[in-house]
Amino acid sequence: GGPIESCFSHFDEKAIAAASIAQVHAATLLDGRDVIVKVRRPGIERIVDADLRILRRLARIAERRIPEIARLKPDELLRHFAESLDREMDLSAEARASDSIGAFLKDMGVRTARFDWELSGRRVNIQQRLRGVPATDLEAARRRNLDLTALASTYAQAVLRMIVINGHFHADPHPGNVFFLDDGTLGLIDFGA
Repeated sequence: GGPIESCFSHFDEKAIAAASIAQVHAATLLDGRDVIVKVRRPGIERIVDADLRILRRLARIAERRIPEIARLKPDELLRHFAESLDREMDLSAEARASDSIGAFLKDMGVRTARFDWELSGRRVNIQQRLRGVPATDLEAARRRNLDLTALASTYAQAVLRMIVINGHFHADPHPGNVFFLDDGTLGLIDFGA
């Protein structure tokens, strides 16, 4: 809620990533730590609520008029979707999920970002910037002589452990959210879902 200068010695105003709910900026804290700042878009809750009300109204109309659609229970599906979106809009929930899953996978050599809890909340989170090569850049990983076979094996084992044993998992596992870290380990980011 305060001015950027009260928390950051540097804040890159150009987003390095953006999605429908939030966008991400690189920054440096006053103590010199490089961080990622995820900021929820202003007014997004109101927009999502309005969209979901319209969709649920249409779903109820379709359920009443079309028996084939009624069997699919679209209104109930949209209610669950709304609950999921509400959790995703709480950026502190992402931080808790990252901490929890990171602790679970730590013994496998999989890392997640640490969060600055003093500066994080529902509308913004501040997280450690993991340094490495995104899984989208296999050529850069090869140039760094990273063992891609071992990293792929670790990733596959981590996914299975998250789903089968832990029951909580990284639900947005596209290659942009998976990093080959400079120390040769695997890093996972973006636990919003």
